[in-house]
Amino acid sequence: MRIILDAMSGDSGCEEAVLGAAMARERAKVEMTLVGDEQQIKDVFIRKTIPMDGITILHAPQVITMEDDPVRAVREKRNSSMSIGLSALKRGEGDAFISSGNTGALLTGATLLVGRVPGVRRAALAVMLPSSGEHGALLIDCGANAECSSEYLLQFALMGSAYMESVYCLDRPRVCLVSNGTEEHKGNPLTQETHARLAQLHGEGRLNFCGNIEGRDILWDKADVIVCDGFTGNVILKTIEGAGMLLMAKVREAMTATLATKLAAAVIKPRLRPLKKMTDYRETGATPILGIAKPVFKAHGSSDAKAYASAITAAAAYCESGAGEKIAAQIAQIKA
Repeated sequence: MRIILDAMSGDSGCEEAVLGAAMARERAKVEMTLVGDEQQIKDVFIRKTIPMDGITILHAPQVITMEDDPVRAVREKRNSSMSIGLSALKRGEGDAFISSGNTGALLTGATLLVGRVPGVRRAALAVMLPSSGEHGALLIDCGANAECSSEYLLQFALMGSAYMESVYCLDRPRVCLVSNGTEEHKGNPLTQETHARLAQLHGEGRLNFCGNIEGRDILWDKADVIVCDGFTGNVILKTIEGAGMLLMAKVREAMTATLATKLAAAVIKPRLRPLKKMTDYRETGATPILGIAKPVFKAHGSSDAKAYASAITAAAAYCESGAGEKIAAQIAQIKA
């Protein structure tokens, strides 16, 4: 298996991407193609004395920045690491592509250069949220589509369910729709229409739709797939991230307030590590853009070596799971 990694688009430059690729090469047993400025990438290998076994470099002289307009950047920066990497994926030179760059440009580039799964109206960003359950919940969409139709949301539900079945081996994942109440009549017209269509699929045995879910229940293992438009999903995601950061900051503040709390902290610190791990984006590494014809993953813009390694491992697991094929089959069945 070969994973293509955009080594230039993140906030930390190519060094962390190279180190992450080297870590993942051993962990996930994959071959890597690093896309970016060839000399800069080689300099890291030399400086860090990292062997290049199983790693190739695809030269790309340009970089799409976070400030670039997504559509214009994809059209005008055809020699960027993101565009060249996506084109290589399209040609079959790798099994998956990862970038920590401009989210809008990645979504646009994936759609234009790689293409969507036949029948998919809009690709969607899907992120695993922490929860009180064993594996968390998939939030889809979390930022790709600010405005949606009920057909988009229906497809998000099907793609999310197929993803959880394949990657997490869940039998009939529980699918819920974000609303301002659990009753089926709650929500705006879009939510109500989508609820009716998802309920119909449930009645036909095509989806395990469990109704609406309120914001307070999202982290409490009430659903395996949580469906909403990208605007709502992004607000949910950023709120959870901010709450997690605040919680950890307050815990550190309380644990270092006095000598007594410092002594207590030494005792309970090992018990807090799972909580820290749950809120650390570096553990997940990257989120898939579901609905693209070949696997494309978005990594955090501030990814370090650990985050890149986790992203590569996640992409490899996705490829091995057969999730892409299951998503295509689900969409084809509905369209038929």
